Amino acid sequence: MSLFRLKDSAYWWYAFYFDGKRYRKSTKKTKKTAAAVVEAGLLACLQQGDAIELGGMKPPVLRDVGVRFLDG
Repeated sequence: MSLFRLKDSAYWWYAFYFDGKRYRKSTKKTKKTAAAVVEAGLLACLQQGDAIELGGMKPPVLRDVGVRFLDG
C-alpha cells in the first residue's frame, strides 16, 4: 500500500494491488492521516469480500449493442 501526491494535486492518492487487480484513485483528502483512513477502509472492504464500485462501468461499445438495433 502506498499513499502519494501527484505533482499538481492537493489530494493524496492510494495505489495498491489486491487479488491481482490494481486499485489507484484519489482519496479526496488533503491530510495524509485522513487519506490513510480512506485507504485502510477500502482495503478492509476488499478483504471482507464486499463489492465496491470505484469508478463506474465502462461505456458500452457500439459493436456490442448494435446487434440489438440492426436485427429488428
